Amino acid sequence: MVPTGARRILDLCGGNGELAEHLARTFPKSEVALSDLSPGMVRNSQRRLFRYRNARVMQGNWVDPLRQQKFDCIVVKNSIHVLLRPEAKLLRLRDVLSPQGSIIICETVAPAAI
Repeated sequence: MVPTGARRILDLCGGNGELAEHLARTFPKSEVALSDLSPGMVRNSQRRLFRYRNARVMQGNWVDPLRQQKFDCIVVKNSIHVLLRPEAKLLRLRDVLSPQGSIIICETVAPAAI
């Protein structure tokens, strides 16, 4: 569950933007950022989120382009199974997490399913 006081939320590997749309609608006073590696998913997300003033979409590889930003909540959904060296990638989330921030990981896809 996203903390109610989260001012900046990151949907990392946000895909088509469905979750980011829900977050932008549910938390209208928070900034919701979506980042995804795929240009196609970024375009889909931009089309889905264009009407939300509190949402923005970025193309990027994990947290590398976000180094100068801090988020109160980072959500990673159904992406861990495709990462190389997932432990190292997850540790890097600390680089963009605010001191009292939360990380939410939801993985419903088994690695054997791909």
